[in-house]
Amino acid sequence: MLGPVAAHGTFRADSPLFSSLHLDDGPLTGYDLERLRRAPHRLVLSSCDSGQMAPVGADELLGLATALLHQGTAGIVASVVPVNDETAVPVMAGLHDGLTLPEALCQARGDDVSFIAIGAG
Repeated sequence: MLGPVAAHGTFRADSPLFSSLHLDDGPLTGYDLERLRRAPHRLVLSSCDSGQMAPVGADELLGLATALLHQGTAGIVASVVPVNDETAVPVMAGLHDGLTLPEALCQARGDDVSFIAIGAG
């Protein structure tokens, strides 16, 4: 199952699990994602900074993506920088043509390196 989420995002380096996706009814934070009963198997986050992570302690990274990975999401495509909505559209549309998230992302993004694939996807 591939779940797409089109929303604006904010990364909080000071408290990575308070990073959020801006949904119509309010922010969806990393803490909210940790409470999911069942995480999507694969997820595409077209929102700005949704793939950013911050180091916590000696060997842990935290952010929206890691909150999902801890819940069982196998693969995520997410942006590590602010992205332009119009230029993200062809990348997002192209993702649905591939077999795996990393392969699809490589084919879809071309020279645009705003998005990364995380996990085994």
